[in-house]
Amino acid sequence: MRWREMVVFVLFLGGATVFTYPLVRDIRTATKDHHDPLLDAWALAWVAHQLPRDPVHLFDSNRFYPEKGTLAFNDPMVGLGILTAPVAWVFGDALLTLNLATLCAFAFSGYGAYRLGWHLTGSRVAGAVAGSVFAFDAYRLNHLAHIQLQNAGFIPLLYLCLRRYLEEGKLRYAVGVAVFLWFVCASSAYYGIFTWILLGVAIPYELFRTRTAVDRRRVVGLGLALLLAGLAFLPLALPFMRLSDDFGLSRPTSRLQRASARPGDYLRSGSHLHQALGLKPPSAERTLFPGILAIGLALLAIARLNRASGLYLILAIVAAWASLGPAWGLYRVLHAVIPGLDGVRVPPRFAIYVFFAMAILAAYGAALVLKRFPSRALGAALVLFPLVESVGPTHYTHAPPIPAVYGWLSEIPGSVPVVELPLPPPKRDRENAIYLYWSTTHFKPLANGYGTVVPPVYAEIFEACDPVPDEAAIVLLKRLGFRYVILHRDLYLRDRAAEMERQLNALTALKRVHRTENETVYELS
Repeated sequence: MRWREMVVFVLFLGGATVFTYPLVRDIRTATKDHHDPLLDAWALAWVAHQLPRDPVHLFDSNRFYPEKGTLAFNDPMVGLGILTAPVAWVFGDALLTLNLATLCAFAFSGYGAYRLGWHLTGSRVAGAVAGSVFAFDAYRLNHLAHIQLQNAGFIPLLYLCLRRYLEEGKLRYAVGVAVFLWFVCASSAYYGIFTWILLGVAIPYELFRTRTAVDRRRVVGLGLALLLAGLAFLPLALPFMRLSDDFGLSRPTSRLQRASARPGDYLRSGSHLHQALGLKPPSAERTLFPGILAIGLALLAIARLNRASGLYLILAIVAAWASLGPAWGLYRVLHAVIPGLDGVRVPPRFAIYVFFAMAILAAYGAALVLKRFPSRALGAALVLFPLVESVGPTHYTHAPPIPAVYGWLSEIPGSVPVVELPLPPPKRDRENAIYLYWSTTHFKPLANGYGTVVPPVYAEIFEACDPVPDEAAIVLLKRLGFRYVILHRDLYLRDRAAEMERQLNALTALKRVHRTENETVYELS
């Protein structure tokens, strides 16, 4: 990356700190809530922990013990985990790693769109407008709790390499197609599926547009790049396939319409501006306003549409149509023929491609404006406006501090399975996210877990341990291979905590081996 590109990335990073403030102020403790962000922090930390130790068993994570393949119980984000692993190794702080990744995801998305917009228009400023539109919008503001939905920078870089390979035929761009496509798929399951679908639109369009310059060698090279990306991703896809078969994760279209977007959602955002106008979104998933400037510049580009920019208009239309769900037809057809799409539960996330396409169209529009009215001040205003218009309230809470008991647990050698109490019922499994986050200090196997599915063994353990483990429960836990039970007394009402501790102390099959201010540890004897 040359110094000018580094400056651009740093400027987008500065914009991200403003857009997400006060995240940077409390970067070691800030979290949108105690559920999905802590789950994502754990997932990235697990990839960093397990890859250098035992990559063959990467998906056998430490949640929902003794179930296997549990990293596939939600988006594993292996690609993002690889990129953030050095941060995790240096700082050993899962939440810090997640929050730094969030800021960099904004900047990287902006940088990727900047590179594509610059290449297409020949204007760095127009490229920066594309980056600003793509990085700072209503959709991202309302998905601060989901790092996998923020990390979209590989999409424009994929399209940049696709275009340059078909135009120039250089090997490095074919490699770029394969690498960036793999990272899109390996960093976000949703974006991976959507990207394959929309490449089915983009590649034929680009082949037709460049038909006089593209020879058979380039077509074969592109096919090999796509094949290589697919084969490289297959080891990550197989656990999802097994999970879908084992737990019946296919969702019929009849269950998707309520979660689908409505046309009016593309006029709603959570920004201060929209809140002042009373245009509050019905949910975070249906906050899809691309921005006033993006719409205006895109309309200008459409008025002067050419073959090169026409692709992005088509992508915007197809993605918006799909985001509306099965009632509008296209999604129903795709659902029937595209592998993996039957596991998607939120069609509005197709909108990431609406924002991507709008950003590139905005670059074309900005280039036209700046050609007619060349001005540095105007260029700066166009770049800054998407950030200003999309800023909205960003509320954070703080992650609970890591209990001292885990320092003791981390010193115990070997893989010793643990049950953490209180153990929430299966329908409230998201309350286990805090245990997963805390487990990044030791990575011992846990009965506890949180994910898209809850395995039957978790329900069995919960039923045995509710409301308090008895002798029969201890027999079950021993049979399953558990070694320790940790009672978090501070997570109960005072009287209830005392009663729980009294009853556990009375069990002959449990031996109290450690006690801190807030926790009591029992060993299964």
